[in-house]
Amino acid sequence: VRYFRIFYYLEDDTISINEPEIENSGMVHGTYLSRQQLPNPDGMDPSEKYHWTALNIGKNLSVYGRVLRIYNTSDATRKFLESEGMVVPAPEEPPADPYIKSRTALDNPQALHQTKTDFDELRQFLTLDRKVLRFHCTWDDPSVAGARLKATVHYYLVDDTVEVREVHTANNGRDPFPILQRRQRVPRNHRDTPLDFAATVFEISPAEVKEYVSPSDFAIGSEVCIYGRLFLVYDMDDFTKDFYRQNFGVTEFTPIDVSERPRPKPQPDIPPYTGIGSPEDSYLSCVSINPTAPAGQKSLLQLLKYDNAILRYESHLDHTRHPDDVGRKFILSIRLADNFVSIFEPPIQNSGIQGGTILSFQRVQQPQCNPDQPEYLSPRDFFVGGSIEIHKRLYHITGCDRFVLTHMEAHPGDYEPTAFEATRALFADK
Repeated sequence: VRYFRIFYYLEDDTISINEPEIENSGMVHGTYLSRQQLPNPDGMDPSEKYHWTALNIGKNLSVYGRVLRIYNTSDATRKFLESEGMVVPAPEEPPADPYIKSRTALDNPQALHQTKTDFDELRQFLTLDRKVLRFHCTWDDPSVAGARLKATVHYYLVDDTVEVREVHTANNGRDPFPILQRRQRVPRNHRDTPLDFAATVFEISPAEVKEYVSPSDFAIGSEVCIYGRLFLVYDMDDFTKDFYRQNFGVTEFTPIDVSERPRPKPQPDIPPYTGIGSPEDSYLSCVSINPTAPAGQKSLLQLLKYDNAILRYESHLDHTRHPDDVGRKFILSIRLADNFVSIFEPPIQNSGIQGGTILSFQRVQQPQCNPDQPEYLSPRDFFVGGSIEIHKRLYHITGCDRFVLTHMEAHPGDYEPTAFEATRALFADK
């Protein structure tokens, strides 16, 4: 019994016939009749062609001597015929194909290896050909450069052979060989051989193997030994899950998370500051092979905003710590563009001290700060009535210019309230 699909084209009254493919039928299927106008041998005129009014369920279609029985139609065709006033009968039951019926038990097996006592290899081939169980596994490489590697284990049901394929990732540094073990039957215990077997000379044959690995050995969370390597099964594909659900009654297939957490990178210890150069320069030499000049506290926005802006303060040395410097006065200047500090001593006639620049513009570290991670003086450290230590010399600030008050009024949040009030009181009577 052969089955066909008939297509009628209303635009030109042509007919094409197609035969669906049936697996393992031994016949060529596909186009049975190319699109053409089909002669109607039952017509009044020998040149009469088939018209759609002559097609309906229960009628025969003569195709050049072969008669096709129409037993059903599509919903769209049924609606069209009924809209044209034709009565469409109920679908007929087509006769069953004896060949397809005989193959039903082979194409849809209910259980694995339900055969007679003598195993039928031909039946296994016909039943399980092209059916492969796929397991996602991991195994630990015992070599010196070992790691936890991923592999895919294929179990071919047609002949109970096993193939292991290594899963490669980008830049893993391993040779790109896909096959870790070629397709073969795997003994459950490859070392369980007779005592008189010369394993160093001969290969293991089926005569020495007692048991082979079978699908019952694989399950999510189980370990399977394949020639000394332990493979941990952490997941399987959908076909394999359906196979175990139908044949072993397994319903739980929760995969195991085997992803490795990234190891924290060890942070090298930064050597202490040697005193040569700046701390930032020494730090960059430790963290970079090709160090660049340290950016420091400079920023383009700060340079453009405070170009040529300098805060100047009048000060003197602490009398208790520096009794020999009584009477000396100094001008402390801090440049807002980069927080560089300078010290200038106005020359006093007949004082015996030359005066001039004591400290050129440079960054000055905070007293008692960590030299490896230094903190530098900023404008908020300078205010009237305060003291500041620069290179182990303590300066008491007694005055400032008016630009300091202007800057503090423009940025009140950068200074303490007491410093702001002391500076304002200095210019209250002026």
